[in-house]
Amino acid sequence: MISKIPLILVTGFLGSGKTSFLLNFLSAFSKSKRIAIIQNEFAQSSFDSEILKEEDNRFLLKELNKGSIFCACLFSSFKDTLADLAMNNNPDLVLIEATGIADPIAIAQVMDDERLNSSYYLQKIITIVDASRFLNVLENIIGVRHQIEVADLIFINKCDLADNEKIEQINRSIKEINPFASICFSNHGSFLQKNLLDSDVTSLFSNGIKGELTKCGKGHYVSRVLKTSQPISMESLNQFFNSLDADVLRVKGYVTDENGKSFIVQYVPGQKEIIPCSHSVGMTELLSIGFKEPNFNLLQCI
Repeated sequence: MISKIPLILVTGFLGSGKTSFLLNFLSAFSKSKRIAIIQNEFAQSSFDSEILKEEDNRFLLKELNKGSIFCACLFSSFKDTLADLAMNNNPDLVLIEATGIADPIAIAQVMDDERLNSSYYLQKIITIVDASRFLNVLENIIGVRHQIEVADLIFINKCDLADNEKIEQINRSIKEINPFASICFSNHGSFLQKNLLDSDVTSLFSNGIKGELTKCGKGHYVSRVLKTSQPISMESLNQFFNSLDADVLRVKGYVTDENGKSFIVQYVPGQKEIIPCSHSVGMTELLSIGFKEPNFNLLQCI
């Protein structure tokens, strides 16, 4: 009897810490298991995949960009990628990182495909939430509620950015939506290895919740990418960040300054990081996702 390949779906709103979780996951398991990752980015560029490649971990990476894997326009390609992995690579485990604006309510439809049902089983759905922003996005974005509804395991991440009262309020809200999920508390996407890969566990919702694929353009999200080989002044970068409001949900990428130094840039409303990069990237590439485009013209080339 051929054993099926476990699938783990990782969801979470923009900037919640999914990539940090994947880095920790690879560090813990990539030496003992053949891991394949399907990384889904709403924008055309995939900055997060470059972060994963920087670490010394062994894994196979497939990218599906320019939309959500749970959107009608990309769902077929998503299933084809899974089928190809099973046929040609036969990994021990497949991790699926959905874009932060993905609505995973249609996850059960993956298992409705005969090609996939014979090769895979949905072992676990993990949802990462940002403790500092979760209550606000839960109220305004239906896909975030669905990310909680389908989850088997929920990480309340970035607990260092919220007080105990707020974390307890988040805990109560999650339990009201999904009383069956296990809840863990985390910083920087960290987790305890115990029971995370139990082989006898099958997702509670693999054959339960049924939902419709999202339609192209639903939610009116817009994405833009800035690429330039010219150095960017750090003063103008800070001016750019100060110009952003709550309608710009995410900015991430690399920036190279006038001294040839490169930085990893991460932004969500209320949080900004500019971290020195371990190597020179040689150019600036920033991508944004939100309800409007940011003013990239504020970034002055030198």
